[in-house]
Amino acid sequence: HDHRCAHKVGTDGTLLGAWVDVKNARHLLDIGTGSGLIALMMAQRTSPDALIEAIEISLPDYAQASENVKHSPWHKRLRVQHISLQQFESTSLFDCIVSNPPYFNNSFKPPNANRVVPRHTETLSFLDLIQHSLRLLSDEGTLNVILPFAEGLQFIDLASQHALMLSRKWAFRTRAEKPI
Repeated sequence: HDHRCAHKVGTDGTLLGAWVDVKNARHLLDIGTGSGLIALMMAQRTSPDALIEAIEISLPDYAQASENVKHSPWHKRLRVQHISLQQFESTSLFDCIVSNPPYFNNSFKPPNANRVVPRHTETLSFLDLIQHSLRLLSDEGTLNVILPFAEGLQFIDLASQHALMLSRKWAFRTRAEKPI
């Protein structure tokens, strides 16, 4: 369910949840979990001993994700926290971090304030995402994001300046007549 979430389940999250390589991951983190879709998809696709943590700054989204996880067959392997990435601490490092992060920089804000957090980088900048992911990733861990094409190029450039190297890139169109 996503009826309480500001950002509804869509193509981007569904593709990211299906695309991320989780084959050898045992400890995973979903940053900005929203409804919990990606965390649930990772639980479905990982081994039974894998643990998935999901964090969400928005209280309504956190409540929705918690409810979705509670009713899933993987609820014992998933933990949802109402916390920002900047405040999140973990006693162990992650093999895989995923995020469908905010990507609008200095742009027009929607009239619904609840839609600002998941879409605009004011509470989670690209730099914050990169730096905190580096803090939380194991030596062999991967950071996986999905972004619009132009913002993705900016993210790749910034990530490379912080010792993260691109290992896989995928471009897609939501419709044949739309740009990548």
